[in-house]
Amino acid sequence: MKNYWWVTRPKRKLNQVPEIFAAFMAANVEEEWRAEREKHLTFESILENEGLKRSGNRRDQKGGGGRTYVAWFYSLGLFFYHNNRIHPTLAGEDLLKGKPPIQVLTNQVLNYQFPSPFSSSSNVNLNPNFKIRPFRFLLKLLRDNRIAFLTEEEVAKVVIGEALNETDRCYESVVNSLLAFRNFGDSSLRSDFCSYYASRTGVNTFEKTVENMRHVANTIFNWIEYTQLAHRIDGVLKLQTERYAEIEQIINVKGSLISEFEYEEFFQRKYGVGAYRKKDIRNLDKQSHNITANLATRRMVKSKIFAISASRPIFNIDKYLIEQIQDITGADKGIIEDELSNFQNGMLDIFEASYYDMAFMGREKCKEFEQATSEIFNNVFHLYSEVVANKGKHPDILIDYKELTGIIDTKAYAAYSISNDHKNRMVVNYIPTYRKKFPNLDFFMYVSGGFGRHIDRQITEISDKTGINGCGITAANLIILARNFKENKIKLDHLPKLFRIDREIRLTDILKKDIS
Repeated sequence: MKNYWWVTRPKRKLNQVPEIFAAFMAANVEEEWRAEREKHLTFESILENEGLKRSGNRRDQKGGGGRTYVAWFYSLGLFFYHNNRIHPTLAGEDLLKGKPPIQVLTNQVLNYQFPSPFSSSSNVNLNPNFKIRPFRFLLKLLRDNRIAFLTEEEVAKVVIGEALNETDRCYESVVNSLLAFRNFGDSSLRSDFCSYYASRTGVNTFEKTVENMRHVANTIFNWIEYTQLAHRIDGVLKLQTERYAEIEQIINVKGSLISEFEYEEFFQRKYGVGAYRKKDIRNLDKQSHNITANLATRRMVKSKIFAISASRPIFNIDKYLIEQIQDITGADKGIIEDELSNFQNGMLDIFEASYYDMAFMGREKCKEFEQATSEIFNNVFHLYSEVVANKGKHPDILIDYKELTGIIDTKAYAAYSISNDHKNRMVVNYIPTYRKKFPNLDFFMYVSGGFGRHIDRQITEISDKTGINGCGITAANLIILARNFKENKIKLDHLPKLFRIDREIRLTDILKKDIS
């Protein structure tokens, strides 16, 4: 029996859930899955062939890899079994229909609970004393001024084992344990730590026990970062300050856990009701169970749409995109066009999670982050944009559109501050060089995952020294700006006001009409 929170992790991040779930449903729609080794192996092969799972020699031929992915979807409330057939929940349907994945999966993460059919299964066997929505509990800790931040080590050694329920008594006990750990370290932990948190293979060393629990904590951090409610800065998890009001509402929502977790279909349908509806009233017994090649093809096309949209921003559906999907799937163009029509407003939403992830990856994804940012300016704002970073002593991106010209530096960091070196590059190299080429240079901009607390002052200093106005904007807010622009809530003539604001562009600036 596990005495600490558990989340399955075939992949530690949620970015590829829509794509892999669509592939799973395409291969197994309304069919029985459990106890069928050949189906497990077939799905595992599909994942490998589609590049969704690393290929290579398997440790066994029991289909455990494919089964782990299915457990992932099941734990998130994306499907259930009815009359020996697999059905998507309403949340699962929302993903398949191209609804914004971050909204769909954020709802599932926030409502994730113990106990559940997943946590009580023989493969997990979580202690039934856990009666908690773990991610809401973490948000509450992060909002508490006594805690304010969390590390993986703290979550691994303290929170996931001691946070049993949502009572005030339990919450205060966890807070006190965290404060004790911060003051006294490992000596504050329970004396039977290794035996109490033993794995299925038995009691391990302290180091191995912590390593196992830290894997869980790392996955939990990745899931909560996907929601964009919190993010890591140098390994420390903190709330996104601009979303405090939303987080406060989430924490204060009254509501009990879903009961009767023993009734698998009841629980999954209620948990998987999704972000857009209140109740699943579908009568599945009256639905046809005739599975056609056409339906499987359509779901595979959806999987490819998710895959392409997650890897690069797609803003226009054209013949090249249709041909690309046809080359991969072999599907009829009519089917592809029909399925793409459901994603006209969802391409940016699908890309959002990947773009947000790039913005925190440092050098690992810096080139992709530059290119993706340039494509957003090109294809959403229709401002001619070019990546110029490879020219040496140049910014990353040039914007040159009629009366609006600017330069952009992308910084894939969680809390970017403009160092003296970077400030000098902008003041001495970038702005003077481009002002010679473009006398009407209008603005400079920094795009990053997040910014340090002095970013406003740093931007103002550059503006004062160069006479060019500038701004900073987070990747999350750039996507929000792009979405509002695409929906005609923001006009083109509003953008120069934002880009010359001489500080960080905040969510309130995007949502209000006048900039001061």
